[in-house]
Amino acid sequence: MPFQKNNKQGFTTNRENPLISSPVCLRMDVELAKELRSIPDWQERLRLALPELIKTWKADFSLQSAFIPALKRRGFQQLIL
Repeated sequence: MPFQKNNKQGFTTNRENPLISSPVCLRMDVELAKELRSIPDWQERLRLALPELIKTWKADFSLQSAFIPALKRRGFQQLIL
């Protein structure tokens, strides 16, 4: 029996920011996935750690993109990934 729309007993979230309806998926090594799933409450922990990780990656990328033209001018193409 399908769940009726506008049901008074429907699901509500207790989060400040509700989660999106479509998940973000990524592929990983089988052993890494097993290790990750063995951590209690891993999804929530990952949600809390991701903003800082993204901030770090963006900072690293902006630093790299600032140095790439200078490296190219000096002939260091082998250092550029």
